[in-house]
Amino acid sequence: MAKQTALITGASSGFGLLAAIELAKAGVAVVAGVKERDEIDLVIGEAGKHNVSERIDVVKLDVTIPEEVESVKEYVLSTYSSLDFLINNAGISIGGAAEDVSMEAYRLQFETNVFGAIAVTKAFVPTMRNNRKGKIINMGSFSGSFAFPGLTPYAASKYALRGFSESLRLELLPFQVYVSLIEPGSYKTGIWDKGLKEMNLDVHDDYKKMMLMAQQGSTLAKTSGGDPIEVASLIKRICFEPKPKFYYPIGRGIKTMLFLKQVLPWSFLEAVITKKSS
Repeated sequence: MAKQTALITGASSGFGLLAAIELAKAGVAVVAGVKERDEIDLVIGEAGKHNVSERIDVVKLDVTIPEEVESVKEYVLSTYSSLDFLINNAGISIGGAAEDVSMEAYRLQFETNVFGAIAVTKAFVPTMRNNRKGKIINMGSFSGSFAFPGLTPYAASKYALRGFSESLRLELLPFQVYVSLIEPGSYKTGIWDKGLKEMNLDVHDDYKKMMLMAQQGSTLAKTSGGDPIEVASLIKRICFEPKPKFYYPIGRGIKTMLFLKQVLPWSFLEAVITKKSS
């Protein structure tokens, strides 16, 4: 049996790096995409620590640059002939009051979290469809099901990714290509450090309490969130599941929050949230 191959975007840290290590340990040939060239050695070093260097192939891949997406597609298909698992993990988090976030920042948020995932997916769907097999795993967020104030760009991008994933799932199921969406809650990953740096706290007095709450939430996730290996292990499990389901919420209290959103009146939820943030 030929060795299975995976491409992971955003593989320099967090869920992406851990998933690369976990899949490589399981015998998968992993192509790890990193945004910056100086991240290549970092991933190679981590692969060496886990004795999986021979199974992790690190490539430069900024999902917002079409030429790099095309180059990686050609490289993967010429080197490995096919692709079994595509994990769209690359993402950024931009926060701020909706009226204060620049249109440039909104576009950057969507270019990475939405259009980047779409571009990489479109590059490999024809191969998976023709082969009548494959798994596409999109890394969403709890913010894609429950949007909180102060994170409007991020939440909007994750809601969009959910819609894309759901529709794509139904399109590709007849060809035995399975699309799955993971929506993690709070985990200790680098996205929170980057998000806190990007968060605009110089806002109108009307928004100060709201943004302070958003900042505190991000800080709490950074310090008290779950172990990201849980999500990496879930990614591996989905890859080896014969017929994985579509939706995988994961994290402390996430399923309870989703249940409450379904059963409680929206007026009650908005009263609780806006009281805390105003």
